[in-house]
Amino acid sequence: NITWAFATAEIPHNPLFDAIADAVTTRGLGQFKPQEISNVLWSYAKADILSPRLFREAEEYYCRDNGQRLRTFKPQDYSIFVWAYATAGRSHSRIFEIVANRIVALRDLRQFKPQELSNSVWAYAAAAQIHPCLFHKIAGEIDRRDMSTFENQHMSIIVWAYAKARVASPRLFAIVATAILKRDLEAFNPQHIANTSWAYATSGEPCPSLFEAFANAIVTRDLDAFNCQNR
Repeated sequence: NITWAFATAEIPHNPLFDAIADAVTTRGLGQFKPQEISNVLWSYAKADILSPRLFREAEEYYCRDNGQRLRTFKPQDYSIFVWAYATAGRSHSRIFEIVANRIVALRDLRQFKPQELSNSVWAYAAAAQIHPCLFHKIAGEIDRRDMSTFENQHMSIIVWAYAKARVASPRLFAIVATAILKRDLEAFNPQHIANTSWAYATSGEPCPSLFEAFANAIVTRDLDAFNCQNR
C-alpha cells in the first residue's frame, strides 16, 4: 500500500522504495499474496524506479515448478504483473511465457475486465514478447463481449497491441471498428485517434469508413491539440 500510494501520487522517493525492495526480497516473496506482489511491481514500474533484484526474484519465484505458483492469480494480478515488467523494461521472456501459458490454460477469460484484457496484450506487444496463442485467446474472448463495456482507450490499446505484435486478427479489427463507428468520435482524444489509425494502417486491415469518420472528426478540432507525433 505504501509504494502504491507514493507511485499513484507521483512521488518517487528512491530511498523509501529501495528500503521496501530490500525488505520484500529479504522476507521472501512467499510471505506475500499475489495481489501484493503485483501491486509492488506495478508501483516500481509506475514510479520509474529500477529494482533489478526485486523483478529478478519475482521472476525466479513464479517461474519455479513451471509457473504453478501463478494458479492463485486473479485476472487483475496477471495483467498488472506483465504490465509492470513491460513498463519497467524488464522483458524477461521466461516470465512472459509462463504467464501467457497460464492464461491460455484457463477455461475462459470471462472474469477478465476490458482493462485487464487491454493491459495484457499491451504488455506483451510493448515488451516484444509475442505469444500468438495468448493473443488468439483474448481475441476470441473479445468476440464474445458486449463492446459497449469497452472504453475508447481499451479499444485503441487493443488494436495497437495486435498491430505492434503483428498478430493477424481480422475479426477483432472488424469488431472494434464497428464499435467505434457507433460512438461519438468527439470523445476520442488525439492519442486514441492516432494509435487506432496507426494500428489499422499497420495491420493490413484497412477500414475506409473508420478513416473517413476519424478524418471528419479531426477537421472539426483545433489541430494544436495534436502533437507532432500524433499528426
